[in-house]
Amino acid sequence: MYNPNHNEEIVRGQAESFLKEVDEVSQEAKQVVTIGDLMNDAIKNKNRSLAILIELLWREKQVIALSDGLEALDIYFNPRHKERLNVMIDEFVYSGKSIYNNLV
Repeated sequence: MYNPNHNEEIVRGQAESFLKEVDEVSQEAKQVVTIGDLMNDAIKNKNRSLAILIELLWREKQVIALSDGLEALDIYFNPRHKERLNVMIDEFVYSGKSIYNNLV
């Protein structure tokens, strides 16, 4: 027998699941407030390129601290610096100094 509420129940379940997932992502985003938090998140999510960028700026160049706010990275995401930064990252990776090079 056809139940007209069946589809509504499915949609309601999917909506509740979606809202729960959005809330979890929102909570995670609120927890990332420092570069150290971002680094931990990058490692946890196996985001190799972000981990290497932070490692380069923190360990090698010593221009940021893990306790700095995320705004400290703003200048490095400026399109004007992209090419130069990519060269620095490549050199850092190929030098073998990066401990996150094998993060997969």
